[in-house]
Amino acid sequence: MTNTPRSCSQCLGKLKAKMIFEKFSHDVNYGHAKCGKCGITFDSNVNEMAETVVESAEDLKNLDETEYRELFVETSQIADDDGDIYTDFKWDDNDGVKAGVAEHVIRAIDARHKDGIKRFADVGCGSGFMSCEIAKKYPGATVHAIDPSPLVQRLAGVQGVEPHQGTLQTAGLEADSVEALSIIGNWMLHMDPMDTLKEAHRVLQPGGTLILDFKNVKSATRVLAGWALRMGLDRFGGRGLLHRNFVNMRYGFTKKYVLRSLDEQGFKAIEVESKPPRLLEFSNKSHYQKGVKGLIWRSLDGFDAIRKEQAWIQIVAEKKA
Repeated sequence: MTNTPRSCSQCLGKLKAKMIFEKFSHDVNYGHAKCGKCGITFDSNVNEMAETVVESAEDLKNLDETEYRELFVETSQIADDDGDIYTDFKWDDNDGVKAGVAEHVIRAIDARHKDGIKRFADVGCGSGFMSCEIAKKYPGATVHAIDPSPLVQRLAGVQGVEPHQGTLQTAGLEADSVEALSIIGNWMLHMDPMDTLKEAHRVLQPGGTLILDFKNVKSATRVLAGWALRMGLDRFGGRGLLHRNFVNMRYGFTKKYVLRSLDEQGFKAIEVESKPPRLLEFSNKSHYQKGVKGLIWRSLDGFDAIRKEQAWIQIVAEKKA
């Protein structure tokens, strides 16, 4: 047993949560747990991580490699030297995948801001591929590209893009200063996701748009992968695939939990969309989609689509006036 996250507004770290497995992988000293009240899953070291103070970009420079990876997990590995993302997926067309991810955000912006935008924040931008797409789509806008990884410095000099190495909390954006803000593919990694929502609310203009997605713990693939891990089936192979499908992030959320959290932080949900896994979402193919494995995965996603509980949930929300 372990304590629930102190950052959870519903449990406040006062409840005991059931351990799903003791160690997340062979080279870490923490496991993964589930809260019976909220339904969220989380790494068992989240309360320990919350004690680490990162108040400025300078604080990041004082972290050694191990500390950095514990705090920010995937950000230093999201792209290779050419800027291609998740190259271990072996995409046939990496540029097509990046454009597809950005299109979700652009569609949400266009629906809410008919005359375009002037200031946008891309939180957890990784290599910055989406920041660049947004800047191209809205020439004349300032796109704040924010990520703790040094990769973000590559964006210096890109027309319309202003890079910030750090987090949304350290970026120094003024209150009510941006019209739209996205947190795509990384909110579950944050040390304190609720504090991120609080800061997003502060920097957005009244009526501004938040575009947020997160891994859905109720998708069939994630539920089955979770049970496979509980039963120890990973010992027979596929441990990395099971981890990635189950959570492989600090937190896993449910729609109900996130919608309540958004309301508590001063947002009104406008649109809630169930989305397939990144590896199935685009016409681009990867080796994960081939053979029986791919057939099973697509079938599970089809089942989830009917339930509106696919692997990813994207929410478009408005800052309440």
